[in-house]
Amino acid sequence: MTSHQVLTLRQEQQAATRQRLLDAAREAFAELGFAPTTVARIVGAANTSRATFYLHFGNKSEALLATWNERELPEVNALFQALDEEGDFSGSVIRVWVENVVKHWEERGRAATTAIQALALEPELSGAWIEGMTRVTEGMANYRRAVGGGEFASALVLTRLIELERVLYFWINGGLPIEREHLLEALTASWRID
Repeated sequence: MTSHQVLTLRQEQQAATRQRLLDAAREAFAELGFAPTTVARIVGAANTSRATFYLHFGNKSEALLATWNERELPEVNALFQALDEEGDFSGSVIRVWVENVVKHWEERGRAATTAIQALALEPELSGAWIEGMTRVTEGMANYRRAVGGGEFASALVLTRLIELERVLYFWINGGLPIEREHLLEALTASWRID
């Protein structure tokens, strides 16, 4: 066996360990939220050590950020990419898309709730959060063109994303006294382009 093969095997083991840590972190954050989740809980679920955790992440916030960037954001991006690729932003198409977004939040909204908790406790994460929202916005070229293009369109899409995230956060957590059907109608009206 050459040293190159050993290095490759080691890299594979490190990648597998990182994935176990990400899975464990995602599960712990979803179950407990940000503040109650501990590094001890994550490493216990990943069947590894604190030292190994700190080889991959500087702290709990970095682990959350990695789960967001590597697990949550691709799923969210896929929802918005599907709309953008559709290219039809009329009410009926937007309504179906809004239903998919709300369903995603019903299934995975705890991850966003955890991220919002983390933003309140760790303000330095705000830049990374906005960067993720900006990437989603940049991926919506057709939608941005449909609302006029340019910097205004980017600002409009970014603010709509932030509004959508906040509305769904409050709705999922029971703080928004709106029935589901009315929520779907309101969000459709907000995102449609006729």
